[in-house]
Amino acid sequence: MSRSVLRSKRAALPSQRQYKVGELLRKTLVDVLEREEIRDPDLKGISITISEVSVSPDLKAAIVYVMPLGGKQQDSVLLGLKRAAPFLRSKMAKRVELRVVPKLDFKIDNAFDTSNNLNKVLKLTESTLVSNNVNDGTNGVA
Repeated sequence: MSRSVLRSKRAALPSQRQYKVGELLRKTLVDVLEREEIRDPDLKGISITISEVSVSPDLKAAIVYVMPLGGKQQDSVLLGLKRAAPFLRSKMAKRVELRVVPKLDFKIDNAFDTSNNLNKVLKLTESTLVSNNVNDGTNGVA
């Protein structure tokens, strides 16, 4: 493999530094959301799960994957978080030792939905294979 191919593959994966900063930001953001008074009406009384913070290679931008508890009011919670982003960023800046706190971009985490859909497809495939084996008379014997 040429060096350029290896470099391009390495660039596609987040670095250890990106993982560490992402986890630090996730923990800090959870703490800020729990302890600080956020006056946005769309965020009042809503519990939010922050599943992951993905940081850009230059550490100046971060995507925060969130899911409101119960999966309800996703659009309004997302709008509220986007409005509160400058406030959250300033509170985080006081708590973390980074030269620059990344600009926060919030997105709904669809990993749980994707996982559920994948499980449904796998179960359907398994049941189809089992019924085909029973119809063929092989009963799974090769």
